[in-house]
Amino acid sequence: MSAPAGAATKRDQAKAVVAQAERQYKLGRFDLALDDYARAYELFPAPALLFNLGQCHKQLKNYERAIFFFEGYLRDEPHPANRRLAQELIAESSAELKKQENATSVPQPAPAVLPAPAVAAPVTTAAPRRAAVPAPTQALLVTASPPAPVPEAHRSGTTWWLWAAIAVGVAAAGAFAYYETGADRITVPGGTLGTIDRR
Repeated sequence: MSAPAGAATKRDQAKAVVAQAERQYKLGRFDLALDDYARAYELFPAPALLFNLGQCHKQLKNYERAIFFFEGYLRDEPHPANRRLAQELIAESSAELKKQENATSVPQPAPAVLPAPAVAAPVTTAAPRRAAVPAPTQALLVTASPPAPVPEAHRSGTTWWLWAAIAVGVAAAGAFAYYETGADRITVPGGTLGTIDRR
């Protein structure tokens, strides 16, 4: 009993598509070979094509899909000629799949707790400067990324006036203390005992 004419035509079409898929596979165009093998299987679902689909997925590192098709080949082919090879490819694909899963499941670093920056007290020039007591630090929960650097123009723009204000304050405090306390000033001696000039 011969096969229906439509089935023979589909089988011939599938053969032509498989020949094209094999060329693509040999040229290393695994994604194009995969499309052709899938189209051939849709035309004529031969179990051997499931093995070829598994090979394409393995080459494309789609190991989960490769395992699916190799197992389908072993399930659907009554006497698979490539049983041992298919089992070996399933084992290889399973090992590669575990490596992929381990690489993507690397634990993320825990967020770091960094202290909040201390706020400087304002500088005054009226009285001698006292040592500034730093404000208590507060812990902030932030991610482990490093803080953004302060632009050079901003840093230099904020520090020069601070140091200038401190210098003026120290000079004013020293002058105030000197003139208000009436400290003695010793001059170079003019005679045998020298002279003391008191302001």
